Amino acid sequence: ISVAAPRLPPTAPVLLLAGFGSGMMGAIAGVHGPLVALALLHLPMPAYRAFLGLFFTVAFVLVMPGLWAAGRYGMTEVLAGIALLPGVLVGIWLAGPLRRAIPPGALRRFVLWLSGASGLALILA
Repeated sequence: ISVAAPRLPPTAPVLLLAGFGSGMMGAIAGVHGPLVALALLHLPMPAYRAFLGLFFTVAFVLVMPGLWAAGRYGMTEVLAGIALLPGVLVGIWLAGPLRRAIPPGALRRFVLWLSGASGLALILA
């Protein structure tokens, strides 16, 4: 998308379409981040990180009641989440120093690579 499509400004219609597509991808395959990450890719890095953090937080808050109501979220998932907390804490601890060490162009290339790899993995799965 990023290579073939023109550079789209992060306007309300673009973000609405990316959010809708991300919601559909999340419901179907459990992967809801790539479209929004691509739609915002040309924002300044501080705004990019802040928006993605907000997006994932809101997506989590919205999806959890639905998963619980569908019987897809219970004590097993709570315990798995608790087991993942050390990695989350290490990531938070490393985020500050790494944020200053990684040039913006490298982050953009990584997001493009990760989005492409995720799409390929979904196609092959």
